[in-house]
Amino acid sequence: LLDLVTRTAANDEYVSAWYRATATMLQSWADHAELQPHLERGLARFPDDPALLVIEGTVHARFAGPLFQPFGSATTVPGSTSGIQSADDERLAAEASFRAALKIDPTLDEARVRLGDVLGADGQHANALDQLDVALTRPLPAALHYDAWLIAGREEEAVGRRADARAAYQSAMALYPHARTARLALSRILREAGDRDGAAHALDELVDPSLSIDTDPWWLYDETHWPGARDLLAGLGRVLEAK
Repeated sequence: LLDLVTRTAANDEYVSAWYRATATMLQSWADHAELQPHLERGLARFPDDPALLVIEGTVHARFAGPLFQPFGSATTVPGSTSGIQSADDERLAAEASFRAALKIDPTLDEARVRLGDVLGADGQHANALDQLDVALTRPLPAALHYDAWLIAGREEEAVGRRADARAAYQSAMALYPHARTARLALSRILREAGDRDGAAHALDELVDPSLSIDTDPWWLYDETHWPGARDLLAGLGRVLEAK
């Protein structure tokens, strides 16, 4: 039906907002069978929409991971024109999407964090840190800030700067004190440095039954965007009311 909507500035504003909101919602559900063909249709109409490019890049980055890679290029997504490619090809596609989004909007902090993540996964650790260093100077949403510190810690380890890695994990832990991933990462790096007491202390809150465990933003990194689906759907309603 949206393909039949006459192209005008006002109509395009609504249709693009609809694609952003619904694509974000589908990704929050990890519904790739619906999301990939949906994105292809949206980007065919709005090839320069940075939010859709970020979602597209996130799909490719997820397809590069171990959850999808055992199936390789033999896997096709119903309704889509492409299947799942090799991990290297998927990371290259993700990088291209994130760079395209940043070329359109250099202030798109989420794209920069995700670009740093993909570059690091591809072994480009110095380039990853360049992107993350910029992103971490920005006023990021708390969950994205936490994720960015975790990725930065991983990349600092990769280039041998263990003290900087430890500081990054501590910064993540300060944002979500009871989340597991930052504490586990900090404990591991302390143990490897010979600080067994510090490593054990970092895990204290994870084994204390009297303390609640925060939902860990890292667990939702592949399905979350900023703004999220709820906010985008609310914004869609405001665009419709304005029309």
